Amino acid sequence: MVSEEELTRYCNLFGFLERPLNFENLYQKKLDTESWLESLQKKYKSGAGIEVVDNYEKIADRYKNNIKMTFFCGGSYGENPLYREIAWRMGKFCAENNIVVMCGGGRFGMMGTLIRSTLDNGGNVIAISAESVWKEESDARFANENTGPVFDYTDVKYKGKVVLVMAPELDIRQNWLVKGADAYGVLPGGKGTLYELLQIVVQKSLNEHNKPITIFNPTISIKGKDKPYWECFYELMKQFKNEGFAKTDSLNLVQEITGSSIPSGKEIFMALCKQIGSAQRNTQPVWNNFLREYIFSISYDYIIATNKEKTR
Repeated sequence: MVSEEELTRYCNLFGFLERPLNFENLYQKKLDTESWLESLQKKYKSGAGIEVVDNYEKIADRYKNNIKMTFFCGGSYGENPLYREIAWRMGKFCAENNIVVMCGGGRFGMMGTLIRSTLDNGGNVIAISAESVWKEESDARFANENTGPVFDYTDVKYKGKVVLVMAPELDIRQNWLVKGADAYGVLPGGKGTLYELLQIVVQKSLNEHNKPITIFNPTISIKGKDKPYWECFYELMKQFKNEGFAKTDSLNLVQEITGSSIPSGKEIFMALCKQIGSAQRNTQPVWNNFLREYIFSISYDYIIATNKEKTR
């Protein structure tokens, strides 16, 4: 085992640090973080609507019979009311189809809307946050017209519906959000959402996963012209391929839902079903129930349409 003296010497030798490591301070920071987590757990131990854990693996088995869908989206409302409506529709869709919503745990903007919609429609949420993010979002001073008020999903009325997983840092939070999900939904957002989208696309291109990636790409007015929100992302992916920086077309790895209206449940079903392969159906039986509902809805629509035609 490397001693503290050796580690400090090597770090200084290679210029990693401007001053020697202070191991006592590093250990104290660790204790402070742990005590902060413990205080959070005590705060919500009783009389609150959330359960707080420090590792996603502690609750993973609890949801093994559910489809888990991780959503990436903005922490604010954005300039177009359609964004907020899409977030609300997605939460409602997941709740109605027994899909557990996994997300970054934000209580502002679209993320807060998504969580609230899921819970108010009877669904379940796994909110994965980190200390720095949680503390910032706990401060109501950050709320404004673009973020909306802080949504308090710790309310006792949501008891048994929300688990808060507190990651020690953002990279670990991202890892749990990506690996714990069975599918991904990408809504309008900013640089953080783009970072998360690129990560899951790159991982899929490297065959690290084969999970559905659905991009909700509403048509909006940008500088007086109607364009899909994620148009720049699609153009960039095409440029990578055309200029020889990508071996294959990365856009084949995602499914897009676009248009100037809120996506319907049928559209979401179709986008997901187009990406669910036989391997996933065999290894994850939970997808079979989802697909059965999809087939039923298509059959029902066909019967209704046929009857209407007959009665004309």
